[in-house]
Amino acid sequence: MMLDAQAFQTVLTPEAALGIVQKTIMQKGWKKPEVTDIKLVYTPYWLFSFDVIAVQGPSPSGKTALNAYTGELNDFIPILFERPLKKTRITPEGVEVEVEPTSIDAREAKSVAQSKVAAHVGLKPENISVSAFTKYYVPFYRIWVDVANDSYKIDVDACLGAPLGVEQIPERPKTWEEATGETLQKLKTPKGWIELGGKVFSRGESTAASAAETAGGGRKLSFKYLALGAIIVILLFFLLSRQLGGGVTVSCKVYQDFLGEPPFLGFGEQPLEPKIGRDGKLFIKGECELNNQGSQTTSVVVQTRVKKKSNPNEILGLNLTMAPQLPPSSGRPSVKEFMISWDGVRDDDYKFEYEKLG
Repeated sequence: MMLDAQAFQTVLTPEAALGIVQKTIMQKGWKKPEVTDIKLVYTPYWLFSFDVIAVQGPSPSGKTALNAYTGELNDFIPILFERPLKKTRITPEGVEVEVEPTSIDAREAKSVAQSKVAAHVGLKPENISVSAFTKYYVPFYRIWVDVANDSYKIDVDACLGAPLGVEQIPERPKTWEEATGETLQKLKTPKGWIELGGKVFSRGESTAASAAETAGGGRKLSFKYLALGAIIVILLFFLLSRQLGGGVTVSCKVYQDFLGEPPFLGFGEQPLEPKIGRDGKLFIKGECELNNQGSQTTSVVVQTRVKKKSNPNEILGLNLTMAPQLPPSSGRPSVKEFMISWDGVRDDDYKFEYEKLG
């Protein structure tokens, strides 16, 4: 089939795409998912440049892509242009292909893109300048799977193999036996102590102390022993991290404009108070402080996310903050802003979390 614009040439096979999806889902704790459908889909995108004309503060610029079929922005597509990928106007022969229509034509692309970027950064469209529109098709393997008592659609890009949509699949809750067994196994190695210490420090959870209670044949330890266990884990974490040359510490917070009234007497977390964007989605903004305590430039990825307090296994919205070349802090942390958007109602029981991925 001849396309009306250039497309990236496929690299992955359907079998490779299936393997990526199955591996990713199994990492969430589910057994091998049941695949109900798979097909090669070509999605049209408008790649464009944008400049944010801020009233005050920095005026960022960059590149992103507008899905010409759904009208959604996609920051992943520009990454494909940084790779040495071949382009063609012809789809693979002997393969059933679906080409999604271009619902947003060249005349509409500028105004739609301007409005989408404006809603994303929380400014008016007149504060956004867009230019250099080019149409491309991106091939995806669209895979439908049945898992976690539901059906999910996952798009695996046929060039780099990035699974898009997996974040909507909840993690399988661990059983009591799995959680305690895993914790006890980690306590056998210094690396496990460091990991458990990090969890205690960042989330306030005494996982190691809970495991110690389990290992004691069900005897209940007093609160002071649980607290002492947590303190020991934290001290070991800092001592071992220094022996290993330090690392990257992360601290993320939501801006005060997106938080509700402080709890009574100051106990507990301030509730999230998201704002509504022009696209009708809720959103919050904040920043992460990254401290590279080592002596060499390193890389780190931080995931910030929003969940419901009543359903902590479901991620409503997430953001990846990437620092591929993080220099040593020298007393001054690197600050990275983030924004998370999701579908919902403002007065629900939302909670904010963050996690260092690497």
